[in-house]
Amino acid sequence: MAKIKHRAHILNIKSDEITFAVNYAKEDCSACAIAAICNLKNADKISLKHQNKQNFKIGDEVILSVDEKVKKKSVLLLLAVPILLVFVILFMLDFCGYNDDFCAASAITGIGIYFFVLSLCKNRFNNWIEIVRENDK
Repeated sequence: MAKIKHRAHILNIKSDEITFAVNYAKEDCSACAIAAICNLKNADKISLKHQNKQNFKIGDEVILSVDEKVKKKSVLLLLAVPILLVFVILFMLDFCGYNDDFCAASAITGIGIYFFVLSLCKNRFNNWIEIVRENDK
């Protein structure tokens, strides 16, 4: 399966976190289906929880790669599930006879709680990204 790849260089290394600056090139994104909603720009900083087992150094050029399956999981987690959650909350509360204002406020609160829980789990998603030194390809 194809991988999504971005070149980056290492800006900072802490004991369990590495910060990268992405070297964005438009041609890298031409084949990507979610390029329209991706907000990755040149020199964007990305921090990932990562044990530095490969002995990276500040300034190393690396390739951040992600499986194609991860792209589909991301779209599902960030777009499809929240939209479905809104409709389920609205339908259930409307069916129970609550007024529209309460239904809307509950749906927004549900989305807020969903993204809060998702942010608490973000360290699990760091495993989806493979970091390879550019010379080691």
